[in-house]
Amino acid sequence: VGVGSEYLYLRNRLKAQIYALENRSVYDLSSKHKIEFGLRYSYEHIDDKLQEYNFTDSVGFVNIIYRNFKDNTLKSSRFSAYSQHTIQIDTNQTLTYGVRLAYWTVNKEFLISPTLQYAIKPRGRKDIIWKGSVGVYQQQPFFRELRDFQGNLNLNLKSQKSIHAIIGNDYVFKAFGDRNFRLTNELYYKYLWDVVPYDVDNVRLRYYATNDAKAYAVGWDSRISGEFIKGTESWFSMSLMQTKEDV
Repeated sequence: VGVGSEYLYLRNRLKAQIYALENRSVYDLSSKHKIEFGLRYSYEHIDDKLQEYNFTDSVGFVNIIYRNFKDNTLKSSRFSAYSQHTIQIDTNQTLTYGVRLAYWTVNKEFLISPTLQYAIKPRGRKDIIWKGSVGVYQQQPFFRELRDFQGNLNLNLKSQKSIHAIIGNDYVFKAFGDRNFRLTNELYYKYLWDVVPYDVDNVRLRYYATNDAKAYAVGWDSRISGEFIKGTESWFSMSLMQTKEDV
C-alpha cells in the first residue's frame, strides 16, 4: 500500500577541559597526634553541543517527532579543603575526626562535611579490633547532572547529600598450622537526600537535573583473606545490600 521510514539523527559532542592544583600534607605533632590537611582548586571549561532530531516519512508526508539543538558553554571554579586529626588515645584506642569544605561558583553552595571514626582493641586481645564511623558526604554535581532531557542547564542544582554510619571489626587468626588469616565484617547504613535521578537510555545516562529524590542503602560486607594455598594470598567475599529510591 505504501512505504514508510523512520529517521533518527544524533550527533552530540561534549568537550571538557579541567585544570587542577592540589596540595596534601601530613604533620606529626607527636607520636600520639597526627594532622592531615589539604587544599584543591580546579577550573572547568565545558563545551556541549546537542544535535538531535527524529521524524517519520510516509509516502512524502514528513512528521517531525522530536528535535533538539542546543549549544551550551559553562566556565566555573571549584574550591575544596580538608583537615583531619588522628589521636592515639592509648595502645588500644584511636580517634579520628575531620571536616571537608567545598564551594562551586555555579550553584554558589558552600558545603561542610564532618566525619568521626573510632577504633578500639579489647584489653588483653591483640587479635581483634572494633571500628565505628559516622560522617556526612556531599557530592557536587558535574555538568552532566545539570543538563536535563531537553538540554537546558539547571544552574541552581544542589549537591547530592548523605549520612553514613558504619560499624565493623577485624579478626586476625591462624589456621592450617601457622598460616595467617584475617576476617573482616562491616555493617553500614546510608541515608541520601537531594538525589539527582536519571534514566538509562541505551548507552547514555539522562539526568532529570532536579534534586527530586531521596534514598537509602543498608548492607553487610564480609571477607576472609589468607593463605588458603600456602605462600599465596587469596580471599572469599560475601555481601548483602538493599537500596531504594523515592523519586
